[in-house]
Amino acid sequence: PLSLTNFQTPLPTPNLCRPAAAGSPLAAINTVTTTMSGARAAHRLDRLSAHATRVVHLYRNLLTAMRAKDGEVYLWRVQSGYVREYFDRYKSEYDRNKVEKLLQYGEAQLELTRDEAMSPYIFPTAPGGTKYQRNLPPTAACMVVSPQMQAWIDGTPEPTRKELEEKWMEYMEQHRRDVENN
Repeated sequence: PLSLTNFQTPLPTPNLCRPAAAGSPLAAINTVTTTMSGARAAHRLDRLSAHATRVVHLYRNLLTAMRAKDGEVYLWRVQSGYVREYFDRYKSEYDRNKVEKLLQYGEAQLELTRDEAMSPYIFPTAPGGTKYQRNLPPTAACMVVSPQMQAWIDGTPEPTRKELEEKWMEYMEQHRRDVENN
């Protein structure tokens, strides 16, 4: 299938500096984009027929979408040359049905190019995000808590020095008994 952004057969690189044929919609594009700016350019587009305005908008939007998709100026210039060549190839077409099909095809290519150009927002912590699995939650093995720490977490008061000494003495007395029994 022929694509405006990806031609199967190589076309000669068009001369972008040459003027378009008089009377074609591309002649209006050249006039609007190269010699006028701002409100005067919009005023010039108001004078075009509805069909010519549709062609001009399609051409401009294709170039803008391709620029957003590629990002590299040298690639965009080559592709814009291909689009210009494609528009020039059918500039003398007068069959309304064929012209409508060509415009629909161009608008479909515009939507495809816009879809390729848009990069969806990826949340930083989602898979593919910049912070994905950066700070993983601790594993169960890391969650072993000492009795003193658990007492602190539960909010129970810390034992006094006297209570600790009493527990130590009980432990030592129990240990002495165990050694004597064995």
